[in-house]
This record gives sequence, C-alpha cells and structure tokens, in this order.
Amino acid sequence: MKKILIGMIILGDGHRAPALALSSFINQHYMGKYEVKVVDLAKELKAGFAYYIYSNSWNKVGLKRPKLSTFIMNFGDNGFVSWLINTFFGMGLKKRLKRFLLKEQPHVFVTTHYFFAHRFGALKRKNGLSIPHVSINTDPFWAHHFWADRFCDSMVVFSGYAKSELVKRGVKRSKIHVFPYPVNPKFEMINDNKVEARKKLGLETDVTTFVMSAGGEGLGVMEGHIKFLIKKELNIQFIIICGRNNKLRERLKKEIVGGKSPPYIHIRGFVDNMEEYIAASDFVVGKAGANFTFEALNLKKPVIHNAWVVNEAGTKDFVVNNGFGFAAGNAYDLHDLLVKIAADNAVIKRCNTNIKEYGIKNGVGKLADFIISHLN
Repeated sequence: MKKILIGMIILGDGHRAPALALSSFINQHYMGKYEVKVVDLAKELKAGFAYYIYSNSWNKVGLKRPKLSTFIMNFGDNGFVSWLINTFFGMGLKKRLKRFLLKEQPHVFVTTHYFFAHRFGALKRKNGLSIPHVSINTDPFWAHHFWADRFCDSMVVFSGYAKSELVKRGVKRSKIHVFPYPVNPKFEMINDNKVEARKKLGLETDVTTFVMSAGGEGLGVMEGHIKFLIKKELNIQFIIICGRNNKLRERLKKEIVGGKSPPYIHIRGFVDNMEEYIAASDFVVGKAGANFTFEALNLKKPVIHNAWVVNEAGTKDFVVNNGFGFAAGNAYDLHDLLVKIAADNAVIKRCNTNIKEYGIKNGVGKLADFIISHLN
C-alpha cells in the first residue's frame, strides 16, 4: 500500500486543518487503497527550542500586534532575509527530518508549512532523496518569500494572485498549481437547517445568532470585543468559541453570565464540531484566517472579520469586495454592524445570495487527486 505523509504544525488551525481535510477525503473516497498519515513535524522532529521561539513570536507579536508583525513580514520578504530566518529556525532539523523520512518511507511527502518545506528542499538537493514533494501555501491571497520553495516538485496555491507572486519570487510557473481552498468533507455533509442545528446544540432557535471564534489558539481581540458587546443589551445570541485557550474560556465564564434573556451567550472551548455551530449561525465573526473563512463560505454563511494580520488581509478583502460579509476593525464598528444585521434580515439574505451566486467550491477532492497523481 502506497503511503502519503502529510507534515504540518499546530499553530492555530491554518496549517493543520487543510492537512486533516485531505486525510479525511482520501480515507473516505479511497478507503483502504492508500495509507495517509498526518504528523506534527515540530513534535516529531523535536524542534523544541526553534518551535518555542517561532510559535511565541507568532502568538505574542503576530496575533497581538498586527502593525509590528506587518513590518517584520515585509522586512523579511526578500530572498536573503527569508533564507536567513529559515536557516536559523531550521538549525539541526535537516538530519532529523532525513532520519524521520527514512523511517516512514512515504511515497509522497506533503507539507502545509514553509518551515519544513525548505528543510526538505535542502535534503533533496544535497542528499538525493527522490520522494516527490508537494508544498501547499495555506495563505490564499498572500505569497511571501517564505513560501517560495523553488526545489519542491509541485507547489499548490489557492488563487491566481498567489501564483503570480510566487513566480515573481523565483518559483517556476510550471510547478505552481491553483485549486479552490480545501475544506474538511464534513462541512459538505452537515444539515444546513439552522433551526434544527440550534435545537441539537441547545441554543435559542428564534434569535439572530453569531458564532464568534477566537481561532484555534484562542488569541487576539475577541475577548475585548465580546466584553464590550454584552454591555449593550443586544437582542442577539452569541456562541463564543475560545479554541485551545482554556484560561480565556474560564475568564469569560466567570465574567459573563449567560441566561434566558438577551444577549444569549454560550461559551465553548475547542470544538471538533465547528460545522454544527456554523450551520446554526446567521453570521460568523472572527479573525480573517483562511480556514475559518472558507469553512463558513462553504456552508453559505456570511462572515465578519474583526481582526486580520498581514497574510490575512487578502482574505478579508476577498470577503468584503465580493459582498460575502464585512470587516470591523474595532468593537464600536462591530457593535454597529451587529445592530444593523439584527434589525434588517435583508442584510443576511443579500450576503447569502452573493455567496451562492459566486459558487464557492471545496477544493479538497481535486487537491487530493492531484497529490495521488504523484504516486505514479
């Protein structure tokens, strides 16, 4: 049985979710034909020190100080600086990656993070490894030099813009393949009746409902926004998803009392049935991460982006420019939007119509087939 090895890291859900979506699709549609293994490469390669610095830099600077992170990203968007940063974080990992791949013996290697894509590219150049490599750029509308892996066999992007930007950064046009963004198949199988979904989740069934997500790591501006909003006595239902941030969930549970009068508030931690919560909503609110956004759009749900960093600005613009939702960069703008939406159901219907007419596609099937084609 041929083996597909998908390497990702758990830093939010942006790199993890596409890997799991591919694994789920292949296991469902090619049952027993291929072995698919998804691994957290930071954990498998014991990249403790490098990963600690990298993840803390992202969580404490990238997510909390977007202007500073934009400056740093723009500064690093050239060949020499990106090489220097990748080399620093990759010190000592190349040999470990080689040992790991020789142990796993995959027939194709897929990466969803540039950090390990470049390490494998160095291995192929210097050690003659012949394993086909597919590098997936998980940022649909952004292409930094970090992603410009000139030595992969194939690079996957999710927009023509990302392709053109990578060509400018030295990747051969013939290597770059454009697909719709891949979403887990369970988002296509869910019953989209929001009243039934609300009943199943124990929610109020007849009030305008917003899912508010803090992302996989539960970081960012949501805590301040929700504390501001609950003081306004809006006739709205909030489902607050705190992700892996258990401290945030406990703080909100202590400070916010949800009851049988508006605003109706339901606080959750990390959930593995996000498709049910999105199906129960009228709008979803959160950071402009690609996975969060396209999960909602695949369920034909409008989006409000209340935060974004430099690599997510294109996703925010995609939503706003196509009439799929709105952007609200502060609590006051978000409050005004929620009041407007709750008072006028036509806003929801207009966004729903725009999403349906655009024809958002789930690219997971075509992308899975493309990866499988590398096995031959």
